[in-house]
Amino acid sequence: MAPSSLTVEPKTAVSEKQRQHQYEQRSKNLRWWASFALLAFAMVAGCDMTCRFLITPDALHQPNRSWFWWSMRALKAVGPHPDIALCGSSLMVATVTDSDATFYNRPKDQVLERRCLFLEQLLQEKTGKRPRTVSFAIGGEMASDAYGITSVALQKQYKPKMIVWGVAPRDLIDRTFTNPNQSGISQGVSALAGNRDVFGRLSFWDKIERGCDKISFIYGHRQEIVAIQHALCKQLFAACGWTNLDTNQLPNELKGEVYKNFPDDEGVCNWVNVPTKQFHFTNNMKEYRTRYNPFNEGLYQEQVSFMQQTLSYCHDNGIKVLLVNMPITELNMSALAPGVYTRYLNDVKTAANRYSIEFVDLNDHKMFPQSDFVDTVHMNGFGAIKFWRQLVNDHWPS
Repeated sequence: MAPSSLTVEPKTAVSEKQRQHQYEQRSKNLRWWASFALLAFAMVAGCDMTCRFLITPDALHQPNRSWFWWSMRALKAVGPHPDIALCGSSLMVATVTDSDATFYNRPKDQVLERRCLFLEQLLQEKTGKRPRTVSFAIGGEMASDAYGITSVALQKQYKPKMIVWGVAPRDLIDRTFTNPNQSGISQGVSALAGNRDVFGRLSFWDKIERGCDKISFIYGHRQEIVAIQHALCKQLFAACGWTNLDTNQLPNELKGEVYKNFPDDEGVCNWVNVPTKQFHFTNNMKEYRTRYNPFNEGLYQEQVSFMQQTLSYCHDNGIKVLLVNMPITELNMSALAPGVYTRYLNDVKTAANRYSIEFVDLNDHKMFPQSDFVDTVHMNGFGAIKFWRQLVNDHWPS
């Protein structure tokens, strides 16, 4: 039988061709994906560059209206160089809102009305001139928050002639406070400062994020872009007949749970103080035992340092400060660890003396008995009126 004329190609040659074909196919796919990635990058870069020209950055154009946002809105309404800026935690908030609500016998919206009209009236009666006040007193405000407000918000054309800063032990020792960069106030301050490190406590990932903010305009100004989207949606809804879009009447009992997962967003008519008509007291000692104990030495020293930096900034920039130790009840003071209140008071006095700041101690239980409070730290309308009268008539600087 004659041998077959067909030749069989070696298996090695076949496998070599297959490998060559696979290599060419992979190279082709890689070039395709690379060109796709380059095109996508070019489109994103072009969009980012276009936004730089079309969008004027405004740190106050935010989709979520925090307490700091409302205070900045009020500051712009008051105008350049307000006479008095009020700082402090919810203890100062209570004196501002409840004194006005009770004295003028009308409800006061904490969100919209960020002035203390009763204080203005007292000073007008005392000096013959009515000052312009603006309140940066915000619930939960720590000394670090006050430093951010003072050094970033209250500067240049908005530098006040005077700051009345009400302080209390919680403002330096609240153990539920974790990081100066994480509070709602500090986030508003950082945005206003162009995302620079105001507080000196950025984590590694915070620094990475700030770097991305600088590289990409869209990423760095994402809040303003979302706010533009919200404004367009509001216009659309308004055209459809929906009104009262600035209200946020979520029950207060649910707000704490919601804000664990969503940014702070305070709406009109959500926080309205009514005139005090009769004595009513709520025991909130459970909350303050948690805030005070166990005592956090590192947090305390950090917040004392921020208090000193705040007073130093005011001293160096010619801002007069009236530092007031706020009244709290004896019941509340009993939750403090032994020696903490004495140490707190000494440190506040020392800082005030160091920077030539006028200090007034109004934590007098005979002057402000428990009947002047709605709970263990917040004064009612009667106590708030007494507070301002005492401060203006007996302790106001000339």
